[in-house]
Amino acid sequence: MLRKLIGLTAALAIVWSLWWIAGAAALQRGLDAWIAARRAEGWAADAGRILVTGYPLDFVATLTGLELADPATGLAWTAPEFRFVSRAWNPVNVAASWPGAQVVATPEERIDIASEGMEAALVLFPGPALALSAARARVSAGSLVSTAGWRARVAEARLDLDRLPGEGDRYDLAFRADAIEPAQPLLDLLDPQGRLPRAIALVSVEATVGFDRPWDRRAIEERRPQPVSLRLSRLKATWGRLDLEAAGALAIDAAGMATGEIQVRAVNWREMLALGRENGLVPPELAGPIESGLDLLAAALGNPRTLELPLTFREGRLSLGPVPLGPAPRFVLR
Repeated sequence: MLRKLIGLTAALAIVWSLWWIAGAAALQRGLDAWIAARRAEGWAADAGRILVTGYPLDFVATLTGLELADPATGLAWTAPEFRFVSRAWNPVNVAASWPGAQVVATPEERIDIASEGMEAALVLFPGPALALSAARARVSAGSLVSTAGWRARVAEARLDLDRLPGEGDRYDLAFRADAIEPAQPLLDLLDPQGRLPRAIALVSVEATVGFDRPWDRRAIEERRPQPVSLRLSRLKATWGRLDLEAAGALAIDAAGMATGEIQVRAVNWREMLALGRENGLVPPELAGPIESGLDLLAAALGNPRTLELPLTFREGRLSLGPVPLGPAPRFVLR
């Protein structure tokens, strides 16, 4: 009996080993082929070494000396190492980790990215497209330093993404970032008089976003999926004495123009208006009449420090309640 058990165990070990070797070889070939395909499309693509390890339970793929550049967008990414791990019996569940230092370049600047930890866990649908089912990502002590002369930091940021079942490519999104230090040019634009702390204490978002195609391998190889709808369940931002909350829904056309309404709740709105006047977003000649009108609205709502108004997107224009703010931003992913 014992001999039969030992023989069965040995046979299973041999079968599993052959399975692992075949899977590792297929993964190695797939990565080599992907790099070659990007080169054939005109990319600058190179990985100094691709190594698959992890026997017997995992497939651990380590790419060293990685360089990727997309000629269509001018974006380039270089990293000394990139690693992802999947279980040998469930290869569509993937954990990825980035190095502590990496570089992203655009036609205008080079950005050095550093962090104490940058990792993600992905659940993919089986199949050649490798469509995303769910994702969890986390960055701790992240920083960006640009050759254009700016730098930014975040203490911690988290992103959760879950594809919703049914028609359409819709994803539930939850994002939270703590202690954000924006780039100085952006800080100078938003707060030219230095009224507020250097760091934004909190930004959190809960939303459902619809896209024109699923997030899968084509998002890297061809083009990014573009948003077609946004249902904002809650946005919250806290910066010094200012507190902002928002919720609403937008429909987004093929050009990235939005139509819809976001309900905004602003605490200490007068300071926000003063910031808008100082940074030029609110024309000085309109600041007085705008403040008088908003003061009446806030008093009618029962709390003069808090203002609740719709942020309206319509025909390419943006307005807050009765106040026109100018051209609306476009929702386009490059």
